[in-house]
Amino acid sequence: FAALRGDWSRLFEASAGSVFSSWDWLYPWLRRIAPEVSPFVLTARDAGGELVGALPLAIERLRLLTKPLRRLSFLGEREVGSDYLDVLAVRGREEEVARAFGDHLAAHQGEWDLLDLLDIDESSATPSILGEALGAEGLESRLTGRFICPYERFETGETFEGYLARTSRRKNFLARRRWLEREADCRIEVAASPEELAAPLDAFFRLRSLRWQDGQAGADNPRVRAFQRDAAYLLAASGKLRLYTLRAHGEAAATIFGIVHDRSFHFYQSAYDPRWRARSVGLVLLGATIEDALRLGLREYDFLRGDEAYK
Repeated sequence: FAALRGDWSRLFEASAGSVFSSWDWLYPWLRRIAPEVSPFVLTARDAGGELVGALPLAIERLRLLTKPLRRLSFLGEREVGSDYLDVLAVRGREEEVARAFGDHLAAHQGEWDLLDLLDIDESSATPSILGEALGAEGLESRLTGRFICPYERFETGETFEGYLARTSRRKNFLARRRWLEREADCRIEVAASPEELAAPLDAFFRLRSLRWQDGQAGADNPRVRAFQRDAAYLLAASGKLRLYTLRAHGEAAATIFGIVHDRSFHFYQSAYDPRWRARSVGLVLLGATIEDALRLGLREYDFLRGDEAYK
């Protein structure tokens, strides 16, 4: 999988795939989260040998009562919040590539027992294409809902002031921001290159640890921390990372780990110092990321999985 980096990255940039299917995301996941799994990666190449499609799977052997089960699943599926996992294909060839992978899986069904693909975008054609190919071999397919991913579409040429005007939180946001600027010497920093990441990442992990102590389960998992550090540097090297820090009286009070890809901002994770909860540092920093997304000319702000009130 490491040797596929160049081909995979070229394919990814030629695709409409989610950033969570990029090599920069999946490789650290394999190293840090699931080094014990066996990759089962299908690749499709054209007549000239160019990689035009990939299906990044892993195979694991489970035991249910007395019967062993070989389960195929997406790389990246657990612990790190990967959304919109799917077949990766050159734009315009998605259905052709998915059909080829479906035919291959059907022809080799003796190598696996369960194909369990979590967190595919509901608009994807992949489930129906794979289901058709596998159904022709007598296999049953089932589709189940899992998460809601709230998102905001920006209007063409929209400004932050215009965006605020159509929200219900404009007055509260502006008042909170003014107080922080006046009373706490608030400033917001953005790290986007590998050379800028050391201090902001340390602040991110420190604030995540405070959230874990404050009752957010799993926020301080050492494996996840190692994965996020590796992924942050790889994403930054690819120009896709936006790590925001809100400082109050010079100390990090809130942080947001954002990912930018294909003119979309992905709100991956956030944290804040509980001592600043009453001053809405999370809300103020969230507003700053939306303002930044508009300044960058992005067309969408994706909050990813979860229906928390602030989303």
